[in-house]
Amino acid sequence: MSTMSWKNASRNRVVPANTYHVQITNIKEHKFNTGNEGFIFEYEIIGPDNSGEAGGKISDFLVLTENTHWKLGWLVGACGVNTEELPDMDTRSEEFLRVLGLCKGRRLWVTVIKENYEGSDRNKVTDYLPDDDQEPVEHVQEVPSFIKNKMNKGKEEVPF
Repeated sequence: MSTMSWKNASRNRVVPANTYHVQITNIKEHKFNTGNEGFIFEYEIIGPDNSGEAGGKISDFLVLTENTHWKLGWLVGACGVNTEELPDMDTRSEEFLRVLGLCKGRRLWVTVIKENYEGSDRNKVTDYLPDDDQEPVEHVQEVPSFIKNKMNKGKEEVPF
């Protein structure tokens, strides 16, 4: 039997199509129904103030295939990471996950559309723009907590 997580059981409200100022609140590894691996980036809307959507949530589903790597690179670059200076990386490596972890807490602008998918409305992110008021990311060697949690599964933290 599995454990029910009530806080993760509610669906995000579909917001009107617009460009929103957001902050990345969570990054989750995910295996999609297609069998492909990827990530879910969760955003909290922090602006624009006049949109009336501040505090709302948007989820962005990024599948990892060779044909979609550009989109993840675009997102990471909009977070202020200089992707042009990064070497090629295995998407299962600690180094790759550290780069994604640098995005957590970062602010950016995303454009979302409202679309109907299999009979229900949902938001789809179509554009990533940097927050020009935010300093670029300095590459740090800290291991993001979502990696520590995955690696340790309740054990003591392992220093890197």
